Amino acid sequence: MSVEDCQDYPKLKEALLTTYAVVPEVYRKRFRNLNKRHSETFSEFAFRLGVQFRRWLESEGAYDDVGNFRELIQLEQFNTYLDSDLCSWLLDQRPKNTSETARIADQRVAIHTAGRRGQSSRDWRQRQHRHAGSPHKFQSQPFKPQATDHMFSYFM
Repeated sequence: MSVEDCQDYPKLKEALLTTYAVVPEVYRKRFRNLNKRHSETFSEFAFRLGVQFRRWLESEGAYDDVGNFRELIQLEQFNTYLDSDLCSWLLDQRPKNTSETARIADQRVAIHTAGRRGQSSRDWRQRQHRHAGSPHKFQSQPFKPQATDHMFSYFM
């Protein structure tokens, strides 16, 4: 970036935002792991929660797009059933939706079990199922709407 570009505020702003951009997964984790501070009011906490929620959805292009919002929630729920290695690998693949994520995951499992003697992909899936309940680094706790189910039914 040249000195002249630095004097152009929109160009400077875009360059700074690009340089210091946070990936969507970081925003998701911040939102999911946010806790109320002892010294803050519930209104202050709700405000901070809303900011993190908006940042996460905007980074995923899902804030103003109900279809993207639905897909984002479904994908997050899908990821809760994956072991941490597979989840991490899939995150790096950047699939576009849950169906593509599932297809790529199935391919990886097939590839990694095909070369192992005496071990079928079914055996591998059974091991993954046993570990599905264990937390992994990308999901501190599964997303399970309960009291707010009616809110999501509006979008579905």
